[in-house]
Amino acid sequence: MKKILFVAASLRIGGMERVLVDIANALVRRDYDVTVITYEDNGEENFIGELNKKIKFYNRKPREFRFRKRLPYFHRYYRPNKWETRCSPKALYQYYVGCKTKYDVEIAFCRGPAVKIISGSTNSKSKKLTWVHNDYKLINPKTITKFFDSMESTIKAYEAFDKIVAVSDQAGRIFNEVIGYSKKTITIYNMIDLNQIYTKKELPCPVEKKSFTFISVARLIPAKGHDKLLRVVKRLNDEGYYFDLWILGTGGNCEHEKNIKKYAAENDLTNVYFFGRQTNPYCFMKQADVYICTSHIEGFSISIAEAMACGLPVISTRCTGPTEILEDGKNGILIDCKEEEIYQAMKKAINNPELLNPYKEKSLERSKDFSEEKIIDKIISLF
Repeated sequence: MKKILFVAASLRIGGMERVLVDIANALVRRDYDVTVITYEDNGEENFIGELNKKIKFYNRKPREFRFRKRLPYFHRYYRPNKWETRCSPKALYQYYVGCKTKYDVEIAFCRGPAVKIISGSTNSKSKKLTWVHNDYKLINPKTITKFFDSMESTIKAYEAFDKIVAVSDQAGRIFNEVIGYSKKTITIYNMIDLNQIYTKKELPCPVEKKSFTFISVARLIPAKGHDKLLRVVKRLNDEGYYFDLWILGTGGNCEHEKNIKKYAAENDLTNVYFFGRQTNPYCFMKQADVYICTSHIEGFSISIAEAMACGLPVISTRCTGPTEILEDGKNGILIDCKEEEIYQAMKKAINNPELLNPYKEKSLERSKDFSEEKIIDKIISLF
């Protein structure tokens, strides 16, 4: 039985984390021995409980210096991320993974620290893979070089990997422009567990739809464009349109989340509902009329793929992942990331909902391209 190791930041509720859990569970169903290691706080709301019981899960806390109270200088050296930045990839691998278990495949499922950890593997016989989930030109460079002392050492770390898996063609092309290694880079779309979605969407939902409803499932961070979305909602409200907007996700109480909610309260946007993180967004999706994505950046957008599996028509801004998922407008409505275009698309959907009907069947059909049957064999072929 082949042993597979995944290293990722956390299993907090999010798109990348959802994909990791689904892939890990699918591998167990195919008789692989799977281990998942995370190195950040997984929070109170996470996907850990959804891991197959056969999966070994460990959360490794950043290293601390036991004499930190007596030696302030060393305390600074050993504070979170400081030691990890200064130490070698090999030392990092020894600390987070160790040598007791020899894995056949070692996977860095996200950028930054995971890449440094696996690049320092002392297991010369293992196959080493890493995933690219984002547009490397648009994300904060610090998240790429985290735990590294420079971009040069980051780029060098990728030499250790046999294959680099991008979740979309464009994400792969941009990765090669920024980092390199084009001969190692391939594209495998994110997997969604269709059986789980079909089951969960039929479960009771905490809320009931009252009017024409848009839904967005995304973290409340600047990259997701909720500020523009809410300004458009205010404009439509002022013009007398009657509809609701459901937003599922949080920003971890970041300043942006507070500002978004403050704007909604100050402008009396009573038709905007913040439902926070939900382990079952599918029962919400089933009731909604349209999925709307206003992101500036998306490597893939697992939420769009999941919404399509629920039969939802999609309106999305043009960015890396959604453009490919919607096949440049064949399977959904693509718009530029401008308030006016968001406004026109939402107004048209409210006024002429029948125009969305053809996209419902297209959504269901397209979502099958991201099924376990289509994706997991491509991943296993890399082993």
